[in-house]
Amino acid sequence: MRLMQLLQFSTQVVQHGACLGLGLAALGTADEDIYDEIKSVLYTDSTVAGEAAGISIGLLMVGTASEKASEREMLVYGHETQHEKNHKVSSFV
Repeated sequence: MRLMQLLQFSTQVVQHGACLGLGLAALGTADEDIYDEIKSVLYTDSTVAGEAAGISIGLLMVGTASEKASEREMLVYGHETQHEKNHKVSSFV
């Protein structure tokens, strides 16, 4: 099973591991397809998987200074979510 499939069809714990693994594997690439897949996990508003998704987005975009990830989407999400862990993670990105 591909990592992308694990993000969609698994439990929060498996999604957590898949997000972190995918973020490390794609470190600094700013791949749009991977970004969209991880973002979909973040937007499920799950505390466990969402925390890993936020960290993974940071790993994916590291060194790119992407305005898409840092300013617009993550800032808005950080204000909208009700989970404290996801508030913290969106501030890292």
